[in-house]
Amino acid sequence: MVEVGASILLEYSCLAVVTLPKNLIDAVRTLEGRNVEEGLRSIILNRVALRLHENQLKTKEFTRRYGSIQRLRGKILRSPHGWREETELFDWESLRTENKRLKKILAEAAA
Repeated sequence: MVEVGASILLEYSCLAVVTLPKNLIDAVRTLEGRNVEEGLRSIILNRVALRLHENQLKTKEFTRRYGSIQRLRGKILRSPHGWREETELFDWESLRTENKRLKKILAEAAA
């Protein structure tokens, strides 16, 4: 970690460099009660876990409404349907893709 003026550069070997205003660095320390790197990691992983949970709730609602993504896809391909079904299929598939990425982030962070 290198302090530069009113901001801090976080240096990670071959990963990323982040510049944050000093007031945000202080906020991380206050919120998490630990050093900046661990605090940011905690905040980000908590947000990833929350997003995954929110996505899983949305997925359960789609499952309740349509049964399965395959069933909805089949309905769209074989029979008349409304714009809502197409939009929800797209949203459902997007949630599945995002959930895979979020799970991977959490798994890699735990390793």
